Amino acid sequence: MQTITSLMALALILPSVLHAETGAWTSSGPIADGINIGSSAFAFETTTPTIAYAAGYPGVWKTTDGGVSWVSASTGITNSTVESIAIDPTNSNVVYAGSYGVFKSTDAGTSWSDVSDSFGYYKHFVSALAIDPVSPTTVYAGLGGGIGVWKTTDGGSTWLNVNHWGDSNGLVPATIKALAIDPSAHLTIYAATELNGLWKSTDGGTNWATAGLASEGVYAVAIDPAKHAIIYTAGQPSLRATD
Repeated sequence: MQTITSLMALALILPSVLHAETGAWTSSGPIADGINIGSSAFAFETTTPTIAYAAGYPGVWKTTDGGVSWVSASTGITNSTVESIAIDPTNSNVVYAGSYGVFKSTDAGTSWSDVSDSFGYYKHFVSALAIDPVSPTTVYAGLGGGIGVWKTTDGGSTWLNVNHWGDSNGLVPATIKALAIDPSAHLTIYAATELNGLWKSTDGGTNWATAGLASEGVYAVAIDPAKHAIIYTAGQPSLRATD
C-alpha cells in the first residue's frame, strides 16, 4: 500500500472549523465569548451539507447555514471534551459523539444520552466512530488507552469488544485514532492506531490483520470513494523509545 500524507483530515486538531473560498481559507467558527472553539472532529449531513457538527472542547456545536452561525448542541453530554462524531447516513436525526464513552442523539443534536454502559471497566475516551452504511445500527467505536475497537449492532444498547486480543488473527492492544469502512464492502474496516500502524478486518471485526505502516503513528484514514483499493493515511513516525 502506498503511504500518502494528505490533507484529508478536518478531523485532526484544528483551531476552528474552516471552509475554502476561491482558494483561500477563512475561519468559520464555532465561536463562544469571542474565542474560537477548538475542534477535533467534524461531520456534515450528506443530503443537506449546510448542516454540520463540530466536536471538540467544549462539547458539540452545530450549524444549519454552512458555518455562518453555530449553536451549542451538547445537552446531555457529561464531559466537556468530545473527540469524534458521526451521523447516521440513513437518518440524520441520529448522531453519535465520542467523549468519555459514546453519546447518542435521536433528535439531531438537541439532546444526548450515554449509550456506553456496556464498556464497563473498559470505558474510555472514544477517539473514532464509524457507522455501517448498509446496517446503520452497527457502529464501531475506537477507544484510547490501548483499548482498541468495540462494536454495537443494536444502535448502542450493547457493545462488544472485537479486538480478539491474544488470537493469531486479533488486533493488538492499541489506541485507535481513526476508523474507516469500505463503502463497497461494508464488513471491511480499517483501524488507524497511534503506535501500531494500520489494521484491517474484512469480516466486521471478527479477524484482523496488519495493513502496513508497521509501528508508525496513523492519525487519520480515508478511502477513495471512486477507487476503494486506494487508501490515504495521515500521521507521523512512531514516537516509541528505542532504549
